[in-house]
Amino acid sequence: MDLMAVSKALGILTIFMSSVMKLPQLLRIFQSKSALGVSLSSLSLELLCYTVGSLYGFRNGYSVTIYGELILLLLQNALLHAMIVYYERLMSGKVVAASLVYVSFVSVVAVGIVPLSMLKVIFSFNLPIVILSKIAQIRALYSSGTAG
Repeated sequence: MDLMAVSKALGILTIFMSSVMKLPQLLRIFQSKSALGVSLSSLSLELLCYTVGSLYGFRNGYSVTIYGELILLLLQNALLHAMIVYYERLMSGKVVAASLVYVSFVSVVAVGIVPLSMLKVIFSFNLPIVILSKIAQIRALYSSGTAG
């Protein structure tokens, strides 16, 4: 079997699996109408990592089978953000401002205003940021006394 075909098949499988990764959390929040035990800061850090990873893949011209799962996780995290803000009544000027900063960041990186070399440096911080996001989620779970 051709290694390229195996690689592409694994990429497609990864994309498919990631399309349902956050589904249990989305359903739980929707059904309970509560985001108790879910850390908004953790999701925000994850969203940042998924965004940077997606933009890095896009800007480098990689096949979507290489970074497509990040796009789907990004969309699911964005929906989780919206649900948390809605159900926990967190809408404020700060949330609107943070959303505008996020959209601006995505725009300037996507169109190439931010040099690829700078994006590479930003991308190199993804692992430490993911670790921080997991710590934030663990703290939220511990504080709320729930399983998330």
